[in-house]
Amino acid sequence: MSRILKSLKDADKDVRKAAINCLSELSKHEKFHPLIAPAMSKILESLKDDSWYVRRAVINCLSELSKDEKFHPLIAPAMSRILESLKITDEDVRRATVNFLSVISKDEKFHPLIEPAMSGILESLKDDSLDVRWAAINCLSEISKDENFHPLIALAMSKILESLKDDSRYVRWAAIRCLSEISKDEKFHPLIAPAMSRILESLKDTDEDVRRATVNFLSEISKDEKFHPLIAPAISRILESLKVDSLYVRRAAINCLFEFSKDEKFHPLIAPAMSRILESLKDTDEDIRRATVNFLSEISKHEKPHPLIEPAISRILESLKDDSLYVRRAAINCLFELFKHAELSFINLIE
Repeated sequence: MSRILKSLKDADKDVRKAAINCLSELSKHEKFHPLIAPAMSKILESLKDDSWYVRRAVINCLSELSKDEKFHPLIAPAMSRILESLKITDEDVRRATVNFLSVISKDEKFHPLIEPAMSGILESLKDDSLDVRWAAINCLSEISKDENFHPLIALAMSKILESLKDDSRYVRWAAIRCLSEISKDEKFHPLIAPAMSRILESLKDTDEDVRRATVNFLSEISKDEKFHPLIAPAISRILESLKVDSLYVRRAAINCLFEFSKDEKFHPLIAPAMSRILESLKDTDEDIRRATVNFLSEISKHEKPHPLIEPAISRILESLKDDSLYVRRAAINCLFELFKHAELSFINLIE
């Protein structure tokens, strides 16, 4: 171990980097932790190394070490020095630093130390490097899982929303995912509501992953009735998503409609598009066919589903012959739900 530590001061940057990587690899094994702990001061000194290769290796090493709470008391005093790496000219070092903050945010003990870093993370949303911007938005998504950070996230909402227009599709996708995570807490809904029109624009994004994430986001917030008036204008766009080439977007769209179908207030908006929805029973993807049957099953649970369901009876019956057993299962369960709520006149349609 002493020889490895001496290599941290080697004249050759590749040797210094390799020494850090060795320590990082050893840190994955608990039996070496007692040996690495005394080396922490020297590892941290390497944050000031002249070579960005070495500095990046140090940040990655610290990320690995931070997974073990035993090292947290040793890392904590060096947080200010670590945060300086957010201003390093090398983008890989900046990205590694943001990723490090994501890792340690999972430990509440670090939260007081991360708070001073929020301004740096937010600045990283405007970094020239898309990798750094992507890491920053993912960091905020991770941080938002902890309610203690919500006051800080609230202050960052405007910048997160700005990321929806980022040049990089990866950053736009991450921004929508971040909003989905945030939307799980109703306290954020008043902050999200004014931005719904901007969010809905993402349904027309050129990237299919962004569109899919947007539909999934709408599906998540549809569970809150307060959003229903804001979601209503999006129904037509979601219905359009049933016809796109991407099966992942089509899947997300039908699953979103399934969530909407739980609220009768959406039924008048869904009704004119039933013929288009029923076409999904013939989709090439079995998950979409099954989700469509489940959608019909959900509608049938409501008191007066028949005007919407009647035109679908023949298609549901056809689904009993589907190649997929999962679709057939969903179809027979759908009929069961129909029978539970149906009048005799309605059952006669099946005969």
